[in-house]
Amino acid sequence: MNRLSRYLFIECAYSLVSALLILTFLIMLPRTLLLVDLWVNKGVAIGVLGQMILSLVPQFVVAALPLAVLMGILLALGRLSQDSEMVVMKASGVSLYQMLRPVAVLVGLCSLASLFLEMVWVPHSFHQFHQLRSALISSTSLTLKPQTFSHVVPGLTIY
Repeated sequence: MNRLSRYLFIECAYSLVSALLILTFLIMLPRTLLLVDLWVNKGVAIGVLGQMILSLVPQFVVAALPLAVLMGILLALGRLSQDSEMVVMKASGVSLYQMLRPVAVLVGLCSLASLFLEMVWVPHSFHQFHQLRSALISSTSLTLKPQTFSHVVPGLTIY
């Protein structure tokens, strides 16, 4: 990889990582707030809550990765175009295909990462989340409080 290809790759990668972090946070926020309700109202330990949130991360990363790739590439190339760096590259004899090569490598790496996440990491974390959830439902940490409505089991209200 020559210097120009590395520069384009790094510019696109920085934008991609930033977009991925922001999108994953925005997608995870509603589910995280539901889990924080367990901590506030049911007294679940913060460590268990952290494990549950971390076991949900791969599912949301897989959902956000394609959009983050698109946004990262568009933001990076848009910035390069706005700063007239694309004009300088084209004037110096760099073809569009040479500029496309590092972007294609980045897309290929993200596709492989998404495939790995979907095939290996997501099923493992999904299983771990459901083990934690079933342990919480069956544990005594979700005790019933007198004179209050409790929604310990979904679809069942206990007074």
